[in-house]
Amino acid sequence: MSNCIGSNIFDVLFCLGLPWLLDITTVQQGEPVVIYDNLSYVSLCLLTSAFIVIIAVYLNRWRLDRKLGVVFILLYIVFTTIDSIYDARVAAPPC
Repeated sequence: MSNCIGSNIFDVLFCLGLPWLLDITTVQQGEPVVIYDNLSYVSLCLLTSAFIVIIAVYLNRWRLDRKLGVVFILLYIVFTTIDSIYDARVAAPPC
């Protein structure tokens, strides 16, 4: 569980923050960083998934069981389907 939550938080804070910091301080020196169209969507999905994991485990009384595993697999399938649709440019992300 700590890997699920910690990985998302690490991705958002470190893997996005460090390249932006390096870009601003060394490459472009003060110019704004260009954010690509789906980066906001991906960041929002990472944070949302961390909150969903915490809420789902809380509602299951902090127990990991088969029912919770099925819920997580279904959520993963939904996320990958929606993300594939956005990546294929069939529909535009909401952000």
